[in-house]
Amino acid sequence: MIGGIFFLLPLFIVIYVIKKTYGALEGASEKIVGFIGFQKVAGVSIGPFVTVALFVLICFTFGLLAPLSARPVGTPIRRLAPRRTYSGIPDG
Repeated sequence: MIGGIFFLLPLFIVIYVIKKTYGALEGASEKIVGFIGFQKVAGVSIGPFVTVALFVLICFTFGLLAPLSARPVGTPIRRLAPRRTYSGIPDG
């Protein structure tokens, strides 16, 4: 049961964050669709497609920026832990 909680809780958190982000991007996509001047292509609304495209673009941008961070995430943890704990893990 505990294993199920540890699996499902992060899953629910990720779904919640994606829903909130999608909802926030819907407003921006409505403005973009209004700026473009047409709302439907072949009878299908393009608003959701623009929202998904914005979400993918934002994720792609953050993915490109992630390696540019000043230091790796694990560096502070390695400094706090005793050296013998990580003796078998290479520094590189």
